Amino acid sequence: MRSLGIDTSNYTTSVAVVEDGAVRQYRRLLPVPEGKRGLRQSEAVFLHTAALPELLEQAFSEFGAPDRIGVSLKPRPVEGSYMPAFTVGSGFARALAAATGAELRPTTHQEGHIAAVLFEAEKMELLAAPFYALHLSGGTTELVYCRGRKSVIVGRTLDISAGQLIDRLGVFCGLQFPCGAALERLAPERGTVPPLCAAKGCDCNFSGLENRSKKLIEDGADAGSAARFLFDSIERTLVKMIETAMARCGEAPLVLCGGVMSNRSIREGLSRQFETVSASPAVSADNAVGVAALALLEEVR
Repeated sequence: MRSLGIDTSNYTTSVAVVEDGAVRQYRRLLPVPEGKRGLRQSEAVFLHTAALPELLEQAFSEFGAPDRIGVSLKPRPVEGSYMPAFTVGSGFARALAAATGAELRPTTHQEGHIAAVLFEAEKMELLAAPFYALHLSGGTTELVYCRGRKSVIVGRTLDISAGQLIDRLGVFCGLQFPCGAALERLAPERGTVPPLCAAKGCDCNFSGLENRSKKLIEDGADAGSAARFLFDSIERTLVKMIETAMARCGEAPLVLCGGVMSNRSIREGLSRQFETVSASPAVSADNAVGVAALALLEEVR
């Protein structure tokens, strides 16, 4: 059976085909003007509308029509979750399903991120067991307790997300948005400034780390040293949040998903502390793969 996944998040137009355990990705990062830290939703909607037809043409030319079409309708599987960018993907998916006769299987952006990691790691059976998912991206920092397709947020940022924090320092250093990969390349393996912990129980406040890392540069530190301090502080904060959550809710495997999980040092630091499931950077940052994989499953309750 062949499944097509579509996800139109705020910064990536993403299509994936999953068939017989194999996956093919088609992605386009939305262009952000130099010096800017993001896009307005209206800009993202326009760019998705322009990019998605070409990606779908590539997928259909290589694989033909799918049996099922998965699409993310909204950011999270909670009441009131909404973002205009996702209406582009959902509209295309509905039209394709009507035209091809494929079964439409809607899901959410967050569920797709989680499933993308489980699919690549060949751990989809975890969907039937309790686990935690740490979702870190440009718009989200959430620790979610999951069982099947049911989930509850047990920890989150109370201000900016981890991705925003990294991008703000990167833009401050003159890097092009999104800045995560470039900032990681600047960071030395070991830092000289002790990291800080921004956790408040299972939650966190990251804006103080933004101010502290920028102050390091203003006081004469180079961008790499500030980046190392920032990454180590994010890791320390996340460890404390997870430890607190597991003390309250019980221990379980931890799925690392979202674009920030492409950061090797943060990912490996968490893996030294907990039983983790992670994926390659390309899959961590993309969840049309997970959307397509979920479309192949029967409902997990």
